[in-house]
Amino acid sequence: MKIIVHNEENNISLRLPGWLVYGRFSTRIATAAIRKHAPNCGIPPEMLGQLLTSLRDFARAHPGWPLVDITTHEGDIVKITL
Repeated sequence: MKIIVHNEENNISLRLPGWLVYGRFSTRIATAAIRKHAPNCGIPPEMLGQLLTSLRDFARAHPGWPLVDITTHEGDIVKITL
């Protein structure tokens, strides 16, 4: 996964390995965060593992797929790709 944020103050580019994004550790952190901060978000915490597994499989089949691509009128850019 690649995260890019460009604005006047910051130019950030992060490359996150798949095992970090889709692994068991990340699933446990996300599940705990959903239970604590957003219990009614629409995604049951028990299904988060299945969601991340499906996202990992999709990322393998379609590398570079843009998840988020935002450009503001002020020139700020946010891009998240698989």
